[in-house]
Amino acid sequence: MPSALLSSTSNAEVELTIGERVFASIEIPGSVNDPDKAIEALNGNDSICKALSLAVSSFNEPISVDPACQQGQGLTLKLRPDDPYSRPIDANISPYSCFLLEIRRPRRSPSSATIQVLGRVNHVARFEFLDDFQIVHNSRFLKDMQLLPPVFMSNISSPRDYKFRDVPTGISRQKRLQSRRDDHHTRFSRFALIPFDSPTIPMGPEEGSFAASPDALNDPVTRLLKEKFDERPLISKRLLLYSMRLANQDRRSVIRFVYCVAYRFSGGPWRGLWCRYGYDPRKDSSSLPYQCIDIRIREEFATAVAAKRRQHLELPKTKADNLIRKRKHFNGLNPSHPDVTMVITPSDIDFSAPPHRSFAMYQLCDLSGPDLLAVVNNARPTSVCHHRTGWAMKEVLDEIRSIMKHRISMWMSLASTEHHSSSEAAPSWEQILHDSAEKLAVDADAVDNIFPDAFDFEDEADFDQDAPFESDDMKSSSSLDEFEIFE
Repeated sequence: MPSALLSSTSNAEVELTIGERVFASIEIPGSVNDPDKAIEALNGNDSICKALSLAVSSFNEPISVDPACQQGQGLTLKLRPDDPYSRPIDANISPYSCFLLEIRRPRRSPSSATIQVLGRVNHVARFEFLDDFQIVHNSRFLKDMQLLPPVFMSNISSPRDYKFRDVPTGISRQKRLQSRRDDHHTRFSRFALIPFDSPTIPMGPEEGSFAASPDALNDPVTRLLKEKFDERPLISKRLLLYSMRLANQDRRSVIRFVYCVAYRFSGGPWRGLWCRYGYDPRKDSSSLPYQCIDIRIREEFATAVAAKRRQHLELPKTKADNLIRKRKHFNGLNPSHPDVTMVITPSDIDFSAPPHRSFAMYQLCDLSGPDLLAVVNNARPTSVCHHRTGWAMKEVLDEIRSIMKHRISMWMSLASTEHHSSSEAAPSWEQILHDSAEKLAVDADAVDNIFPDAFDFEDEADFDQDAPFESDDMKSSSSLDEFEIFE
């Protein structure tokens, strides 16, 4: 056995023998009076053995542990093992270098002592984390259940620095909130969104907002918007963006300045439509043609042909080839906003082709086809404006919706026939619907029965795909407006 020399205060040299055993030290944060309870607080000998089995000394000498305890686990300490709310403290095991001494001092002769070095300590386990707050049991609180202690009182276990801030005063907080309001008023538009049962309607933009500023009211875009709303008091967002794009106006500018001339309803038959300030469609029965009607493509239509490819209805990603996608100017609207990324086509306005989404909304006056126009033109307003049906009778809306569903069924039936006769791969259901609608439009009989020439263009040479659809009775048509919740 190796030997070592220890020097005492009396300059006497003592020769000691060092054992070959290797130990690990566990520093418990407390005074240990009963070793058995200390081992119980460490979750028993097996847990200690498993935790220390992974520790290897700096000299690559493994600690002498039971071979059955080679699957190491973390060493934890519970100061109250019987308390289920006691939060364990984790230990950090690190390499260490020291000796384990055994000192024997006889009671009869306390001045003499025997020292023996049992071995080397190559690892030490220290509990450097904080113990959880203790819950002191008090019968007065537990009697009336006034105190329900949580599982853990603290969400942190290790000490960390905390940067304390000054408590904000009422004046500083008020200034900060006022600064945010001013910044919001100057940078972004404010719009009036009222429920259907609102007793009053806004007569103009909100005072102090950007929409009420002289710069916004005198802007050229605002003047164009006023002309649009003078022709028609209710315009959908899609028609407004589509018509303004034909006037070479950026859609973000339209969304920014439309708050200067119109407000919106959050519900009812005119939900999502831009309504001219001062005009209340709930009091005017002639606003019946401007009401919205929704159409939903059921899953059986979407999977009737393309069931081998997809079992669920998916929203298509359509892009217009002639849409200018480069935007060099930013005027306050997020480029990822639905108003910016939304692509509008003429079929979204008059229902001349299947909708691009499983849910779509159209205005009654914009529907194409003699069957739909006949029902809309013959509709008579009721005596009271209802929240769900507006000025129209429920039977009229049900008939219009039935015709629209029949048209989609016919598109799908034709597409299914063409698909079964073709050996190509199954296309998407949106492509099938649009291909069938295009074929029906080419066929003369189908055009007379389903899609009449309801649009008269003065110069056919100037007509293109993006030209607006204007009827003889209504030169300014409207479109579906899905509002933000429908995007």
